Amino acid sequence: MTKTDTRNIRIPRLLVNCIILNAIAALMMKPIVLIVLLIISQAAILYSQTNGKDNRQPYAYSDSSKSSISIVKIDTGNYANQYQYLIKESMYHIDYLYKDGKLNHFIAKETTTTLSYSGTEGQQSHISINLIPLDNTTIESFAISKDCDGIDLRTDYYKTVDYGCCGGENLIRYYSYDKQKILCEGSNELRSYEIPNAHITCYIGFKTNDTKDSTLTGFLTIGYNTGAVFKVALYENNPKHSPFAPKITIVTGNPKDELFDKVDTPSRIWSLDGIGSISQINHITILLAFETELTPFVVKIPIINGKPFGKSDEVQSLRLN
Repeated sequence: MTKTDTRNIRIPRLLVNCIILNAIAALMMKPIVLIVLLIISQAAILYSQTNGKDNRQPYAYSDSSKSSISIVKIDTGNYANQYQYLIKESMYHIDYLYKDGKLNHFIAKETTTTLSYSGTEGQQSHISINLIPLDNTTIESFAISKDCDGIDLRTDYYKTVDYGCCGGENLIRYYSYDKQKILCEGSNELRSYEIPNAHITCYIGFKTNDTKDSTLTGFLTIGYNTGAVFKVALYENNPKHSPFAPKITIVTGNPKDELFDKVDTPSRIWSLDGIGSISQINHITILLAFETELTPFVVKIPIINGKPFGKSDEVQSLRLN
């Protein structure tokens, strides 16, 4: 004779008894009794729904970290009578990134350590990010570690920013995920364009001169998500324009193309739709407009076969006068 599971029999009987007792309590107008019986009946219902088991799912991943701050008063040296702040901040976020030829969700554990002083401008920051694939949390896919003031993880690349001090321009850099190579860098802002149905994106930036060479205006960087990067050094004697980075504009002359003059909004070059490689990129000109007291001083950089001036040299130079 098969043994009956008496637990499955008792639960319905308990529910029925609770319903009868609740009705009796209601008729007797005994609120306290009614409340007690309602609690018992709810517990019985919950027990019957879970069948007496813990239905909570185990964590796929769990971790914790903490933030901290340390403040020290400096009595001697260049920072005498000032306070030193050392702040460590930790945070977690989920990011959708293109790495190793595929898109995947990653758990990002980001830690920022910042050192600064009261009464002074600027700071020293270091950011580290450990990335763990969401579909395999037992491994750490890769780590990012940079001395910078901010990191923004984007689908195809990550962006770092170093804040300018004392009126100086911010320095922006784009890095690839696979080799963590600098794809592009520039002062204050970068521009980009993408080729539809080709998975080709070009990043353009201009970094102003931060060397002792007074004839160097700065470097134009043209980088592709494929990893190819070209630099053009601009030289000029006695420049008459502003020392700050020029405005970057992309022109094609083709009405099919969607050209956007916005930071972080790539233009779409439909006239090159579906090309097979960057060597097929033509009919694009990059304009660099430097501010002057009157009209802007404009430098034109033609892109021929995907390269500035059609030259294969990764580092080129251009004399403006």
